[in-house]
Amino acid sequence: MISNGIEIKNIFPVNIYYNQVTNYKELNKKLKNYTYELRKKNLKGIKRSNLNGWHSPDLNHNDETVMIFKEMLKYYTFDYIKIAKYNMKSIQIRNIWININTKKSVNLNHIHPGAFISGVYYVNTNKESGYLEFYNPNSLILMNEKYAKLRYAKFKPSTGIIILFPSHIYHKVASNNNLLKDDRISISFNISI
Repeated sequence: MISNGIEIKNIFPVNIYYNQVTNYKELNKKLKNYTYELRKKNLKGIKRSNLNGWHSPDLNHNDETVMIFKEMLKYYTFDYIKIAKYNMKSIQIRNIWININTKKSVNLNHIHPGAFISGVYYVNTNKESGYLEFYNPNSLILMNEKYAKLRYAKFKPSTGIIILFPSHIYHKVASNNNLLKDDRISISFNISI
């Protein structure tokens, strides 16, 4: 931005991509069935940032349902890359996993080391699913209480939404407080360049 010869440069922006996937209802039927079948085979799941919820091991990229998901993911990732003006011609989907956040489940504050882009796709949500919260990477924000409102940004999950973000941004998932015990199902992933 230039005004009266003075120029202000935005040098370290954080680009968060938030988009509704087209035709998500048909995709989500397949993904929801796939999710519960996978959990039946591995009831314990694994521990990462999840507290109380279920976290799958990394998904098999050759499973038919995962291949369909990957095609959708590639489309929206390249859209993000184009809009954010990242200079990338190819990507590698490193890993994909599923989270089922049951009532009172959360995902603790974390980052995704070794990736460039990370993200989440919402298969099933409810109005009490718990926000996705991104923390401001500028540590100077912590030094002044006047800037407390700038410490994090919240995104409300919604079925069929994909969110992409730089992997180094700390984030967490607030508690699923749905009284109907409706699972919050999300698929997360890491992408390298």
